Amino acid sequence: MTKQKDLGPGYHVSKIDRGEYGEASKVLEEAQEFVDAVQQGVSIMALVELSDLLGAIDGYLLRHHPHLSRKDLEAMTRATARAFRNGHRSPTVSRVKHNTVTVPDIPSPGEISKIANKEYIAQKKQSALADNNQKAFRKFMRSWGIPVRKRK
Repeated sequence: MTKQKDLGPGYHVSKIDRGEYGEASKVLEEAQEFVDAVQQGVSIMALVELSDLLGAIDGYLLRHHPHLSRKDLEAMTRATARAFRNGHRSPTVSRVKHNTVTVPDIPSPGEISKIANKEYIAQKKQSALADNNQKAFRKFMRSWGIPVRKRK
């Protein structure tokens, strides 16, 4: 990794090392830029950094796993989500130790239920916010004399 010159803040206020496209260092760089944008509270920049992160992941796959694509990663993402929804990774759950790397126990079904409940509540809040935004938009349009039908 080459170091970024200290020119003072540009888009990012954190010091972030530059990575090389196609290498893990570029994925790390984009992830750090995403975190920096979130910490700054700049949502659009954060979304741009997520887009850049996808590009860095594509570059890593192309260089190190040319026979795989993002679709393969998405398939694994769905499998992981399914495992957490179902509360287990396989029919038997055990703690595995291999070469000093300990794989943590998976969350219990109760913990997963709590996580799912929090996500459900967050989705409901987001939905309510969207409904309020639609109402405000309709009210604004009507104030200008533009007829707006209520969506069913």
